[in-house]
Amino acid sequence: MTDVLLQSLKDRYNLVHRRLLKTVEGLTEEQFAWKPTPNSSSIAFNLWHLARWADYLQAAIPKMAPGLEVKLGPGRQIWESQRLAEKWGLDPAQLGWNQTSTQMEDEIAANLALPSSEALLAYLRDAFAAVERAVAAGDDEEARVVYKMPYEKEGRPVGSFIMSFATHDDFHRGQVAALRRAQNLPRAIG
Repeated sequence: MTDVLLQSLKDRYNLVHRRLLKTVEGLTEEQFAWKPTPNSSSIAFNLWHLARWADYLQAAIPKMAPGLEVKLGPGRQIWESQRLAEKWGLDPAQLGWNQTSTQMEDEIAANLALPSSEALLAYLRDAFAAVERAVAAGDDEEARVVYKMPYEKEGRPVGSFIMSFATHDDFHRGQVAALRRAQNLPRAIG
């Protein structure tokens, strides 16, 4: 990977976040919570899930390559330091793997009582800012270091995490855009 490719990955990752935030701009509490069926996910749930994974990644990045912890300090999740599960009245045992909603029971996910859009968006923005800062710290050499996440069987280059998280986040941005359209809201331009 060359520095120009790594910078392109970083730019794409940040662009996905800006577009997602633009997609939810101006929505009401009802629009955030709306679901097409009782067992569906809402916009709010998608945003919480994205915030949790961005937060998880930003805390993991300092451990991925030798120089990253020196640049970034020890990784710590905002979710944990601000005790958001407790503050929002959520049971950590029900929130899936590492409280990210991965492997979460569908019924629990569909009925999760999330906080106001203001609180949720504040967490999302903080998580995006933290992960973008962490991603920006990596250089070409660090992007090549092979790292194994706890949920993976084999390691892969650190740079591939940026690509996979950008893809993941863009997938959920598409879900959010579809939920907007299902509510007969104008198409989000972002």
